[in-house]
Amino acid sequence: MPGTDPNMASAIVATIADANQFRRGRDLAAWQGLTSLNKSSGGKERLGKITKAGDRYIRKLLVVGMTSRTVVAKRSPQKVDL
Repeated sequence: MPGTDPNMASAIVATIADANQFRRGRDLAAWQGLTSLNKSSGGKERLGKITKAGDRYIRKLLVVGMTSRTVVAKRSPQKVDL
């Protein structure tokens, strides 16, 4: 995953244990508390606040890592690797 270093990756792997328990990336993000709370009903999609579920340390690592990638992308788009 772009934007992660070996320490961050090992912390994520140690916390998740078995990644096969998640069908897609959004499921992992929801488990970690990085997605909006879904309160949809009757065909109307309503997204609530971001939940604080999951491991606080891992969530902080992911947010800080992706924030730094965003700053690099804004400053010099040619350096961003996808």
